[in-house]
Amino acid sequence: MNEKNFTPKIITFCCNHSAYEAADMAGRLNLSYPEGINIIRVPCSGKVDIYHILKAFEKGADGVLVLACYEDNCKYLHGNIRAGKRVKYIKGLLEELGIKKERVEIHNLASNTGFRFVNLVKKMNDTVMEMGPVGGSK
Repeated sequence: MNEKNFTPKIITFCCNHSAYEAADMAGRLNLSYPEGINIIRVPCSGKVDIYHILKAFEKGADGVLVLACYEDNCKYLHGNIRAGKRVKYIKGLLEELGIKKERVEIHNLASNTGFRFVNLVKKMNDTVMEMGPVGGSK
């Protein structure tokens, strides 16, 4: 693959009550973000399991972003905290597999933060662009 033509594929798990609403707001505001961002709406970030993140990489993702609500605002009590623990665990596991831990991130945001959503996905895209594709020469 020619890395100049590299478009990172980033799976973005979005909490239904915060991040998905922020992504929707970004759309209503006509804010653009990189084309390789694939949004998956989940009822709660706590539903994103280690299996889902590993499966995303197996299916060709170059990065995974979990976007959760703020700790005191989880509709399912502590789902966002569970998601944070899983992401921390998966970072260690990925390093054991020879994949840079920066390819997985978790961030908190509110439903009315369309600009923050766009900034987070752009930042993740830039990070992955710098690293290149999974298994690439960088």
